[in-house]
Amino acid sequence: MPAPRTAVIIPYRDRLTNLTITWQVLTTLHKIDPRHIYVAEQLGRSPFVRGMLFNAAVRQIAPDYDQIVLHDADMVPIDWDLRETDKTTHLFDWCNLFLETHQRPIAYDGYIGGSTLIPTREFDYINGFSNAYAGWGGEDDDLRVRTEKYGKGWTRRPGKMLHLPHPPQSRTNFDANMNLFRQMENGQSDNSDGYRTCNLLPQRTTWFNTSILFQFYV
Repeated sequence: MPAPRTAVIIPYRDRLTNLTITWQVLTTLHKIDPRHIYVAEQLGRSPFVRGMLFNAAVRQIAPDYDQIVLHDADMVPIDWDLRETDKTTHLFDWCNLFLETHQRPIAYDGYIGGSTLIPTREFDYINGFSNAYAGWGGEDDDLRVRTEKYGKGWTRRPGKMLHLPHPPQSRTNFDANMNLFRQMENGQSDNSDGYRTCNLLPQRTTWFNTSILFQFYV
């Protein structure tokens, strides 16, 4: 049986050092073909819309891949298992902060952010991420609830990440994001907004090293 066609998508703005280090580790240590790494850069100064960037990038590449890694620019994989999966699969259970000598467990039991593998058909079935989250917080938890309510659920594989340092992200929209998440968790909203309703198109398609870079203006 042939190996599944796997793409890695990295949403990005401003953290060039993080992105460069992560890209180098993906292509050297993990031997990921750079042609299958896609960077989704947000232009403009609006709050960062991470979930929407994932949706928009998946829409550009979905027909060519069986599964997608939703990966953050500040997460460097040390141990990483990209074998085929039939459900949403979180890819690590330990995460060291930069220069720490001891291992940290993940932030909380329901955490599925940082690096997550999902079949492309499952991403479509649960309608991907909500497009409504802006700024820090909530979109990964919303995705987890979507997998539980509308998909096959989720699982976690053992793995280790190195979390690179970066300036703190603004939490201006945190309360609004948490309100959105509570509505999804409590059944006051559904998954009608998401991947299939995302109309964000790249303003420009160019290169980051030898990987495709989609630039989206938000």
